[in-house]
Amino acid sequence: MGNIASRYPKEMREAFAVLDVDQDGTVSIKELQDAMLEVYPKYGVKPYEIADLSSLVLRAADDDDSGVISIEEFASNRELQQLVKEKLDQDKAFTANLRKMKKQLKRIGHEDCARIKSLFAQYDADNSGSLDSAELSAISKDLGYECSPHTARLLLNEIDADSSGKIELGEFLDWWPTVERVLNEEMKKMRGSKIKSPAPQPGVAGFM
Repeated sequence: MGNIASRYPKEMREAFAVLDVDQDGTVSIKELQDAMLEVYPKYGVKPYEIADLSSLVLRAADDDDSGVISIEEFASNRELQQLVKEKLDQDKAFTANLRKMKKQLKRIGHEDCARIKSLFAQYDADNSGSLDSAELSAISKDLGYECSPHTARLLLNEIDADSSGKIELGEFLDWWPTVERVLNEEMKKMRGSKIKSPAPQPGVAGFM
């Protein structure tokens, strides 16, 4: 697979890697569904519709009937390329909004500080003094935010100032009010989104 992938431009390989999360050289139905769950709701597609839609997309792209999507199949499928393009654009917009909001918020008060420390301790199940992306996702979901594993990783990358791969208490105190506000905004957008089309239209050359 490595030799086959090397035939394609770097930009194409990087685009394919956005979907190939486990880096096994193929895109599974689960990986495709996860990407669609990030992008398609803004088109009015409901989460429960993603399973059927992803099956249709995979069957259309899976020329050799292997049950997965190879980089060759990805390279010839404009709809999948457009999905990746929109996913990357959405990620950039999310992190840009996060940074903008961080600059606007003032320092937290004593009560907020105590609340955030308590929240951190509650979800630091192993008492390691840090949180990983799964624990960050659990906090968000328990507070009513639909924070996917992918969004949790984006958040962790922004909050993790020392690039340790985890979030220490100081980083959490510094960022959590911003995260709460941005996730609230994202939830409002999703609730207020109107149906524009059943799915992104194929044929837009994202990486060709």
